[in-house]
Amino acid sequence: MVQRLYDEGLIKAFQIAVDYEKLGYGLQVLVQIKFKNDDFKKFIAQLPNFPEIISCKRITGEYCLITECVLKNSAHLENLIDRILPFGIPTTSVQLSEIPVPKLFHHPNFK
Repeated sequence: MVQRLYDEGLIKAFQIAVDYEKLGYGLQVLVQIKFKNDDFKKFIAQLPNFPEIISCKRITGEYCLITECVLKNSAHLENLIDRILPFGIPTTSVQLSEIPVPKLFHHPNFK
């Protein structure tokens, strides 16, 4: 049944959950970035040079992109900020914890 759902495109991917802290990356940070004009395209082209960024989303509002990053420590964060600055203006938020969210299809109000 799972294979059929995958073949039909209802399941897009299978994922693994990595414990980055056990790999030495105990600092998780959200970085929102503002860009002038279409400088975000130059940044997106350089994403392979930012292995700390584990997700990147284009968003509406004051910022153009929001990224989720895993880092070793505050010095690593400072280095990341310095590498982002030539492209745009970053604003960082350190993640204190992650709050589990009920899965959509398991929610009693979802029909």
